[in-house]
Amino acid sequence: MQETKITAQNLLSSLLEEASRKRLFKKYQTENSKRLFFVNHISELATKIELSLEEAQALKKILLASGETGREILAHFIAQANFPIPILFELYAEKECLLALAHKSGPIDLLLQIARTTEGYEEAVLTIGKHYYKDNDISAEEFQAFLEEFGQSDWLLTALVHTIRADNKKASIFKHFVDNSPNNYELKELYEELQMERTLLITEDKNLIKTKHKTKNPRFLRAIAQNKATPIKVLLSLKKANRVKYAGSIRSYAMETLAKIKAK
Repeated sequence: MQETKITAQNLLSSLLEEASRKRLFKKYQTENSKRLFFVNHISELATKIELSLEEAQALKKILLASGETGREILAHFIAQANFPIPILFELYAEKECLLALAHKSGPIDLLLQIARTTEGYEEAVLTIGKHYYKDNDISAEEFQAFLEEFGQSDWLLTALVHTIRADNKKASIFKHFVDNSPNNYELKELYEELQMERTLLITEDKNLIKTKHKTKNPRFLRAIAQNKATPIKVLLSLKKANRVKYAGSIRSYAMETLAKIKAK
């Protein structure tokens, strides 16, 4: 008997029907060279299937009753953007698939509940932090309150250091928070370094460019290599960058910038 190929059209029915579910689980669990491919295939299909509330409810019931493999497959479905929100809150209330829930981009109310009541799920805090910073509907005051509540997370602060790109009230609040937090010396240094990197991408101050070029800081060199205000002599030296982090990118950017200057 030829094995039925699992597709987006039949995955749901295959999971809901007992005999086909057992066959699918067996293949999912079998340790061989094809297992990873099959697991990734199921994961990809699960994110594409749009479930009704009733279908999601039925799937949740069956997969939670099917052990660890069932939970793994349910987590693939949870990852999809349109997974029915009421089921997400049900899973949270039942303390099921919390890692999958914490990795979602929302709803923010759900992530806040996870962050406030469940230890070890900093993914939720990280997602909320980026959302609070980027979303213009979230006020600077709300962002500040969030930092005061969750700012003890080094992972969150480091992620925000890399996220913040603008000079606005939220950025000022974040800088003030970092500057006044204890034991954050390395984080402060990283923040200042990234801010200077952004400045070097656009500045026309040739003296600043020359000064920062002499530091040999890899981030600074990469930024300087992209700036058309960089002196030709500096770009020519960056074109030969070697034995430094980002050397390949620095050389490529320097050559691109030289070509742009020549084409003027």
